[in-house]
Parts: sequence; C-alpha cells; structure tokens
Amino acid sequence: MSLSKLNNIWIIFLILSCFYFSNPAYSEPKDIWQSSKEIKNQKKNKSNENKTLSKPDLPETVFTKDKDLNLKTTSINETKITEEDEVIFGIFEPEETQVDINFWSGIQTTILSKSLNEIISSKKNLVDLKQKIFFSKINLKSFDDDGELYLSFLSKWLIKNKKMELIDEVIYQNKILNKNTELLEFLFNHYLSNYKINKACSYTNLMTPDLNSKNLDKYKIFCHLHKREYKIALSKLDLGVENNRFDKFFIKKVNSITGIENSNQVNYSNLLNAHLSVISTPADQINYNNFSKKNELRNYYFKSNLYKNFLDENFINKVEENNLNKIIIFLERSANDNLIDKKILLSLYKKLTFSIDDLINPKTASKKYQRPVSHALLYQAFILSQDDFIKYEILQSFYNKLKLNGLISLADAFYNEKLIEINQDILTDKDKALIKKNTSNAKVTDELLYKSDAVNLINNRKDKNAIKSFKLFSKKIKDKEYKLTNKDLGLINYIYQEKIKLPDNLKRNVFSGEIYIPNNIFNLIEKKQKNLALLETLNFINKLENNENYLKNFLIVLKIFDKLEMRNLKNIFVLNELSFT
Repeated sequence: MSLSKLNNIWIIFLILSCFYFSNPAYSEPKDIWQSSKEIKNQKKNKSNENKTLSKPDLPETVFTKDKDLNLKTTSINETKITEEDEVIFGIFEPEETQVDINFWSGIQTTILSKSLNEIISSKKNLVDLKQKIFFSKINLKSFDDDGELYLSFLSKWLIKNKKMELIDEVIYQNKILNKNTELLEFLFNHYLSNYKINKACSYTNLMTPDLNSKNLDKYKIFCHLHKREYKIALSKLDLGVENNRFDKFFIKKVNSITGIENSNQVNYSNLLNAHLSVISTPADQINYNNFSKKNELRNYYFKSNLYKNFLDENFINKVEENNLNKIIIFLERSANDNLIDKKILLSLYKKLTFSIDDLINPKTASKKYQRPVSHALLYQAFILSQDDFIKYEILQSFYNKLKLNGLISLADAFYNEKLIEINQDILTDKDKALIKKNTSNAKVTDELLYKSDAVNLINNRKDKNAIKSFKLFSKKIKDKEYKLTNKDLGLINYIYQEKIKLPDNLKRNVFSGEIYIPNNIFNLIEKKQKNLALLETLNFINKLENNENYLKNFLIVLKIFDKLEMRNLKNIFVLNELSFT
C-alpha cells in the first residue's frame, strides 16, 4: 500500500474519532434508572392520548366540563365545586327552574334529611311545584354523600305520588335511580297489580346484578318464565337456591311451571305469589276471599278479569247466607277502590234482614252491630224512611259510619248522590253548596274566581278569556251575587302585584298591611343560604291553611320567592296552590 493511501486512512480515522467523542450521547455516561422513568412517562402519555381518542360515550347523567349543557343560571351559593366531572341528575333545565346545578351544596346531611322527611310526610303535595324544584338538573357531587340521601328521597316521593310517567322519564334518562331497589320493586308490583305483565317485566332489564334484593331476583326469574325462557329461569333459580335466597313456595312454583314437579300449593301473601298461584290453579278453584285484604290484590283480581267467574248474572242468587258478610266486606273495599259499581254492593245490603225495631231506630240499633251489618241496617232504614228530617239524619249517620271504617271514597260517593233526594230547605249551608257543586252544569267560570279562566293571567297577562272572566266576577260581586273566597283574594293580590290591570271594585280587596318574612327564612336568605331557605319555605307552604290568616300567609310566600329571585317557582306555586283542594 502506498504511503499516500495510508495517510488518507489515518486522516479519516482521526475525523471519526473526533466526531464520536464530541457527541454527548456517546461521550457522557447514561443513568439507566432515569431512562426507565422516561420510558414509563412516554408510555403513560401515549396511554392518556389513546384514552382521550377512544373515550366511550358517557351515560346521560354524567357530563364532562366541555360537554355542551345548558346550565345558565344566576349564582345561588358561594360554595364552589372543583371536581373534574359533575354527575348531573334531573330533567328540567336550571334556567327554567332557577335552581342552580350546585344549589344543594353546603347543606349538612342531617339537616337535609330532616327537611326532606318533613316534605315526604306532608299532606299538602303541591306536586307541580316540588317536581320542578327536585327534578331540576343538579350536581350529585355537590352533596356530602354524592346524592345518596337525595335520590332516596326522590324515590319515596315518586312512589307516594305515583307519578308513573315522570318515573319512566327519569329512570330511563338517568340511570342512577336504577340502583334504588324500593323504586324498582314498586314499579314491578304496580304494573303487575294492573295486570300489565309485559310492562312490569320491562323494568327487570334495568335490574343490575349488583342489586342485593331477593324480591328483584324473583321478579327476574318470573319474567324469564313469562317469556318461556325456562333454561335461563332454572339456571338463575339454581344459583339462588345455592345461596339460600328463595323460599320453598317460590322454588316449587318455578319447578311446577317448568314441568319439573307438580305442586298445588297456593300463597296469596303478596302479588307475585298470588299471580304464581293463579296461573297454576284452575279458574273455578280461585276464591275471591284470597284477594280481599290488600288493595293491590283486589286491584289484580278485577284487572285480570278473575271476578267474572264470581260476579256473574246469577251472583245475587248464588250468595250463601253464611258467606254474606265476608262477600259484602270484600265488595265494600272494592267499591271504595272504584273497582266495581256500588249498585252491586247496595243490592247485597238488602239481603240482610232486620227487625221492625231496628229499622225504626237505626241510629241506636246500628251501635250493637259490627261492620257490615251496621252499614246494611242504615242503608235499609234510609231507603224505607219517608220523613226528610229522619232521612237526613240517617244519611249523615251512614256517611260517618262508612268513613269511620275507612271507606272514605264510598262514603263521599253515596252521600253526594243521595243528598239531592232530601228537601233542600232542611239542609245545612255546607250541604247546599255541595249539591250546587255536584249538580251544576255550568262551567267552572260560573262558580269560583280562583278556578276560572282568570288564573290564565299568571302565564299570559294578555289572555282575553282571563280578562273577560275577571270582568264577569267583578259584576257579580258588585251585584252581590258572589262572595270572594280566601283563594280568590290570593289571586287578586297576586295579579295586583304583577301590575296587571284589575276592575276597580276588585282593587278594594288588595291587602294594605305589612308583610314580614319569618325570621328563620329571612336570616337564611340574608346569609345567602338559599337552599335551606327554600326548604323552610316548602315547610311553611305545607302548613298553609284556608283560614282567617290565609291571605297574609299566601302573600308571605310570594314575598319569599321574590326575595329568593325565583319568579318561575313563584308562578308555579300560585297555580299549584289555587288548584289544591
């Protein structure tokens, strides 16, 4: 090799060496632990990126911060929610209800529990108002317990008021309520009682495996039987038997329906047991008496048409003397539930026999008899009496006796119907008004101002029919043909506050005294604790009675809503309160 070539090779070697040792990646020692951390961080970042790209759709009750949700309202509470995600429950927009999504934040669970229990136990439902408040979209994470107590309250409220359409709207749009076993059991039994079995079974699709309820497990197995999915039903039955979750009757009935064993055993302790007994028992062996004691069982008996084998054309002639009292009690309860025509019951009252002395002195004689004999005696004495004074006394005694025995609807229906058979000159003013109310064919506008078209001014201050209605009542009052009620005065004062024009003679009924908000509510509003103030307001409304203080208390509620800056709820309250009887 020539010297020149060796020199060239040597020069190239020197250049490469300089490049190698001048590069930090090669010249500096590497920390392998630091490298490991960097690799992990890179993987983590990539994993987060992948999660972001492939993030599944969230259920309708969960919204991220960048979710486009209409939640624009005025500021309610100073408490801030800092969680990345908000669990939103409800169906009404906050701008519609003026209840902010974090409205309930900052309330201690014990205080909230007490207030909600008072609302549940109140007799004055005002369903529309409470529906707007408690089903406004709210953030469950604003509660100390993530809304567990609140959702339990809503379930109880829905069950109490039997708002079936609202339940469906809420339970399908907001999956959170699916975890409430009490609500799911109510839904299943409600529709089974009405013999809507497919509808009842539709709710078993919402029952998740994590719900620890023996009843719900039974409902799911029954619905598999109803759909003739016997293998699935038996596999779930076996699993439940292994865990001692089912009683012997239920096991026997499932095995009987699937053909594994024969069982003639019956049980009417609850709806499901009754239905399982019915579908495995010949129709002519089903006795009405098994359905007598519970409202839901009676309802099932009539809705399923089982009664047709009992109340046929020859029913009256087939009734045996020794069973007469039991049958009458059953029919009394059924008539009170509006399940049968009360004429059937009244025809049986006539089958009992009484002495002349009993019929002459029915009020005294009825005290020695128990139900239903005392009822039958008073009814017979009423239809036999020719004297209006005596007839009126007997009717009142019969009415009171029925109410005493819990047959309130039946008592009201019979009293209203028979009152017109008595000379009106001897009736009390209250009963005269009752007859007028029940027999009038005129429109509501001819009866009471607060139930007339005049209330339409609440939502539409230019409503022509409402204005016409006010003028009509104004003339009646001027001619002394109508006397204003407490609720009429409430409506007039509300209209006046809204600066809607009133007839001059109605303006005289505007309250001129001072209106003071109760101290407990006023102080809460001043402290910007609007959530507690609203709960206290609801309790105040629950105690609102139609007495001499009604107008003043009505105006106090209006002033509270004004102070809370909740105009929409104020209008709903007025409409709800005026329609409440």
